[in-house]
Amino acid sequence: MLREALKKSYQTEKEKLKKMNRSEKVSYIWMYYKVPIFVILIVIAGTTGILWNILHNQETVYSVAIVNETMNMERDTELSEQLEQYFGLDQKKEKIVVDSNYNISYQFDDTTNQAVRLDGKQSSDYSTYEKFFLNLAYDEIDATVMPEGFLQYCNELEICFEDLRNTLSEETLQRYQERFCYQTNENGERYPCGIYMDGTVFDAAWFAKDQSKEVIESYGKQVLVFTENMDTSQKNELLVQYVLEALMAA
Repeated sequence: MLREALKKSYQTEKEKLKKMNRSEKVSYIWMYYKVPIFVILIVIAGTTGILWNILHNQETVYSVAIVNETMNMERDTELSEQLEQYFGLDQKKEKIVVDSNYNISYQFDDTTNQAVRLDGKQSSDYSTYEKFFLNLAYDEIDATVMPEGFLQYCNELEICFEDLRNTLSEETLQRYQERFCYQTNENGERYPCGIYMDGTVFDAAWFAKDQSKEVIESYGKQVLVFTENMDTSQKNELLVQYVLEALMAA
């Protein structure tokens, strides 16, 4: 029964179209079949999107946050691609994320009790503050370049970063020990937790080179620290080598 009905409907539509010119056919099809056409297009688009994600989906294997430097998406993308090559990743399947969208106000003006940026201007935007500490809590950040003052602020919040002795090789520790900065853990022990970025692309004298001397000085010393995650030790080592050797030599 259904088969006969469909056959009759098809023949009726075919006869109607035979009597129409090209323009009339287009108008007729659009008038009566635009909804099915939209459905088909949506299905095709959805299927294409799923296939694209399957074929091009990249796993984030390492994430670097850059706190309170000049936000530069072009620099972030370029550095991500350079690191992927240096780490020897399969760039079709794996990626490294470098994100400088962390303009965090952590200093306060005692007279107004308002958070202020490094330039002294008031800030009411806490979005990147929350973004940073949430990503840190959920292990979405592996390494961070931050001002030394912000590292001290994290220390006051009892947020401890990885002991460099647990994540870097003995050779690297010996080679760069003069660059280490220290933090105090919950047991009152001082340990090397970061590496000063003087002379690298993360040095304020480099990334803020077009700014005044006062602005450059306001950034302070930049420090590279690592999140407590033993699974990233090898990548931490490669990042240190890249920043302190390859980039400085470039």
